[in-house]
Amino acid sequence: MPETRINLLRNSWSDCDAAIDAIGMKTNEYAQQKMGRKKWSDVTGFLKSIDFINSDGLTEMGGDYYKSRFILHDKELSTKILATTIKKYLPTQAICQLLWGRPNLNKESIYRLLVHNDYISSKEFKEPDIGGFLMLLNQCGIIKYNKKGNSIAVLYNPRTGAEFEISTKFLSPETPYSNIRNLRDILRDSKGFVHWFDKHFSIKGFEPLHDEADGIKINEIKVLSGVTSQRVNNRLRDEFIRFKKEMETRQISAELRIICDKTILNEIHDRWIVSESAVFNVPPIDTIFQGQYSEMKRTDNRPPFKQWWSNGFDIVSQWQEIIKHL
Repeated sequence: MPETRINLLRNSWSDCDAAIDAIGMKTNEYAQQKMGRKKWSDVTGFLKSIDFINSDGLTEMGGDYYKSRFILHDKELSTKILATTIKKYLPTQAICQLLWGRPNLNKESIYRLLVHNDYISSKEFKEPDIGGFLMLLNQCGIIKYNKKGNSIAVLYNPRTGAEFEISTKFLSPETPYSNIRNLRDILRDSKGFVHWFDKHFSIKGFEPLHDEADGIKINEIKVLSGVTSQRVNNRLRDEFIRFKKEMETRQISAELRIICDKTILNEIHDRWIVSESAVFNVPPIDTIFQGQYSEMKRTDNRPPFKQWWSNGFDIVSQWQEIIKHL
């Protein structure tokens, strides 16, 4: 879930256009007085959240939109720029990843999803307040919104229609197949190696690793778990030994270590899948298989996996040492 709520559009896109035009023409103060301080704050907050403006004025994306919309009067191009930007917006991704292909959707469906995923607060936003955002999605061809009948159909499928890499993958109880597929996609796209830290790693994690480990793309798998997990037992060890043996036929080195120092484990909260090509912050493996609401988020931050790894005991050769801590 997002750490902080983001600025969802409360107003119409025409208000955003007015603000973009004013910022482009350096008439911000006059536009703010005309629009009102509260609306101006809401509108510019949303424009910042979609990376159209920053503290210095229009961003590169915002500048491209301004030129196409107000200088060239190219409606098709400006709509394309806007649609591409809105498709990347996390609330849009949540809506489309979790609701595409589903019938009988309405405004309440979207409202409840946005509140549940913590993108808006039910205290600050009521259902009618998302009307402007839904109209914007409709304008961009992302959804079909029948305002009179209150019906909604999600048109944009991020899996097949994305022109960019999806950095956040959403999980839910209603998308059990997609949840596992999201994990498989991350493993399949890994290059060089796969380093997976989950202090409650379970046997289920071996299944997607087995199916996606390609000896042409990777040569190393390192799984790091914690002794606090009840899943550290003879069955986990035996299963890993079988897994390790099969990985050798693909010329992939596989190791599983257990951190027994609880002080170290208590300092680590998140879980990661790290490869040469990308780093993903992921939920616990059991959360993925159980289908709880969560996210898999790509990040530029690389955890100190090498440091943690040096504090772990090998589940094969150092099993007796691990047993002492169980």
